[in-house]
Amino acid sequence: MAKYRVYMQQVVSTSVEVEAEDGEHAVEEAFSKGLPGLVFLDHTFPSEGGWMTASELFPANNRPEDDWELIEE
Repeated sequence: MAKYRVYMQQVVSTSVEVEAEDGEHAVEEAFSKGLPGLVFLDHTFPSEGGWMTASELFPANNRPEDDWELIEE
């Protein structure tokens, strides 16, 4: 029987609410808070070093100002 290597990918996303003076500082604050307790189905934890904003991960589809949303002034 033949042997195969199958490549699979997993994308995890989340959002966190932070207080900051503007959107850019909000992104910095969100990263400084760390992960919000995510656990994969195999009971392992995702690497905190691999997180990026959508504009960093998919720059052709997302702008930096789309990385944050003002929810209360």
